Amino acid sequence: MSRLRAVFLFHRHGDRAPSKPLAGAATLANDRAFWDDRILTPKTAAADAAGAPFSFSLANALFPVLKPSGFSSTLHSSLRPPSLLPADPPFIDTGDRPYGYLSVLGMRGQRRAGEHLSGRYLALLPSAADDPAAAPAAPAPGFFERFDVQVFSTSYLRTTLSAQGLLLGLLGSPDPSLPPPPPAAEPPEPIASIAVRDTKLCTMNAYDRDPEQMRELVRAVVSDPSFAAEDEARTEEIVEPLREHLPGLGERGERVNWIQLSDHFACRRAHGTRFLSYDPASSPSPPPSEALAAKLAPRAHEHLCWRFSRWFGSPPLLSSVAGPMLSEVSSGMRRAADSPPPARVPFTQFSCHDVSLLGLLRGIGAPLASEPGFWPEYSAHLAFELHEGGGGEWRVRARYLEEEVLEASLGEFEDLVKKLEESK
Repeated sequence: MSRLRAVFLFHRHGDRAPSKPLAGAATLANDRAFWDDRILTPKTAAADAAGAPFSFSLANALFPVLKPSGFSSTLHSSLRPPSLLPADPPFIDTGDRPYGYLSVLGMRGQRRAGEHLSGRYLALLPSAADDPAAAPAAPAPGFFERFDVQVFSTSYLRTTLSAQGLLLGLLGSPDPSLPPPPPAAEPPEPIASIAVRDTKLCTMNAYDRDPEQMRELVRAVVSDPSFAAEDEARTEEIVEPLREHLPGLGERGERVNWIQLSDHFACRRAHGTRFLSYDPASSPSPPPSEALAAKLAPRAHEHLCWRFSRWFGSPPLLSSVAGPMLSEVSSGMRRAADSPPPARVPFTQFSCHDVSLLGLLRGIGAPLASEPGFWPEYSAHLAFELHEGGGGEWRVRARYLEEEVLEASLGEFEDLVKKLEESK
């Protein structure tokens, strides 16, 4: 019977507002108001009746953030009105509130993901009933008593908050049948800290770590005539008809950011609002342009996926994105295999982005990552597990959500990572 010896979990942040507004000047105020009511702030978190209210002060006390030099001393200073933001925002994604900010819905999804993962991994460990020395009436130990948790986040507010949300889910929800505990006179002791990595050292985001190198690698892909022809055809088919309705796309012929376009549709769909209407008093009957947007939205998503399939078909580009992350996993697993079993199982959590997960899946050759239209959803996670079998056998298993996407010996996994790193 195998024994779980280490877990390395990469998760995408939760649902958020679009990273950039595509509304025009006439409707931008309505668009901002719409998203400002949905991003996670002290006001909206306290009013979240559909999920457990999120307490910023409790999250910061239980899971404090370790920041590189130059960051604001207060993690959530970015949630103040924009006029009060420091001159040098502490996170990459806080320059234009509410755009790019984690939503209440996103925090809810992160906590659910944490609760699910807690149940899965506690079930893989021996229970107290298997220990003859355990007291018969002793309560089952919680996740943080069984796992030694380390947490890393990219330098985005939405990934840092998402890390806290998943950790709260791992901690577990209080029993709703019991009365709430009285307010504590002192803040609780920290359980685990979140290390926000400097962009130049972060393994999880190659685009921020070395933007010039990534621009060169992408340029090598998009300059291929077949890529340029397909991109031009899809721009004419999908983007040009939408420009008059989405002024943020720019003038005809202007280069489009396909992530931002697909993002616009995905975010508005998740929050149950029309693709092109920004007026809360708009008529109940959608205009004809809404049917056009509904027709083109899935095509925009499909083309985005196609573009990244071509990007990650470049060995040097894929190596730059996935290599550092997989190398960190590989070296961590080797340390675990070469060390005596600790009292708590190492559990390393990485809060990152859709492109991070997509790169990892392509890097390990997971078939689902090459399926047309595949894209990691909000709060999705990819877990790398190290299992010790009998006779000194070490196995690596990777699971994307509930699907096993890799099963190999530790040596085979190390060889895979080495080969990927050498393809730069």
